[in-house]
Amino acid sequence: MNNTIRITVNTDAETKRAAEELFAELGLNMTTAVNIFLKRALLERGIPFGITANVPNTVNPIPAFKCEKNKKDGDELDDLRSAASDEDEALRRR
Repeated sequence: MNNTIRITVNTDAETKRAAEELFAELGLNMTTAVNIFLKRALLERGIPFGITANVPNTVNPIPAFKCEKNKKDGDELDDLRSAASDEDEALRRR
């Protein structure tokens, strides 16, 4: 029996488009990415990335957000880091 429920999240169109593009590059869809976030938050008993009051990068805020995630030693998300690194390299080549 399927034991899932629907969660509705509001965001702006550009954030949704950029997130779907990023997740597609990682071989994920939005549902899988959100579930990864939720499960990781439960494992860490908190938000799984640093939240700071740093001034955001107003030119391209999404990469500025990405660079702060998953900075913990012993993090078991090395594969995701590698994929993010590959994406950063692809962005630099554009």
